[in-house]
Amino acid sequence: MRIAAIDLGTNSFHLLVVEAHPDGTFVPLVREKEMLRLGDAVSREGGIGERLMDQAVATVRRFGAMAEGIAVDEIVACATSAIREADNGSDLVDRIGTETGIRPRVISGRDEARLIFAAVRASVLLDPAPALCFDLGGGSLEIMVGDRAGLLWSTSLKLGVARLTAELVDSDPLSEHDQRRLRDRLTALLAPVADVAADLGPKMAVGTSGTFCDLARMVAAARNGGVPVSVNQLCISRADFLTVHEQILNATADQRLRM
Repeated sequence: MRIAAIDLGTNSFHLLVVEAHPDGTFVPLVREKEMLRLGDAVSREGGIGERLMDQAVATVRRFGAMAEGIAVDEIVACATSAIREADNGSDLVDRIGTETGIRPRVISGRDEARLIFAAVRASVLLDPAPALCFDLGGGSLEIMVGDRAGLLWSTSLKLGVARLTAELVDSDPLSEHDQRRLRDRLTALLAPVADVAADLGPKMAVGTSGTFCDLARMVAAARNGGVPVSVNQLCISRADFLTVHEQILNATADQRLRM
């Protein structure tokens, strides 16, 4: 069975078409990504402008045509933080459904966490368990604790990369003032969550999403003399990361992009 999944995210829209097998495994057939940055508009203006709506509809239409081009049996589309919180998010969902025939389902932060953990459990050996898992998107950060038997606890916080950048970053590279504002926001929202998670005794940490993968690639490049490596199942230490962290804080946006 061929299934197409469309993720209408805060920073980017993703298409993944797979050949799904009865045992739950699958083989990827098509991957496509479009950077739209809906979150920037939602953070600054509260809604999604007409031009950005047009781009979003056109992207879903293109993804749908790609999926139909290889004869998929089913198309599933989910919308996350930016569309969930936009004043006119429902208008965009209606337009996509009317103009493309694909009706996105707007999912909650908790639903995001549940689905993400299901993917983590299927692809990562959670040993030693339980695992503390993070998915860092453009609009939200999902935090989960679970083991091979299932999800034990989860939450979703408004700490996405695009959201924090739009609300708290005014300088390039980051000024001390911006760094302090970011630290204050992160500490205020993460401190109570850290206490809850610690009570569950996590033994390992797992990071998913494009942002975490990019950070892992930076660490791996620094550790391996710039030689590209796969980040799937890659383990990095806090010490490895802190070196890259300092470079990121002192870099301009263009320098970070090159990294």
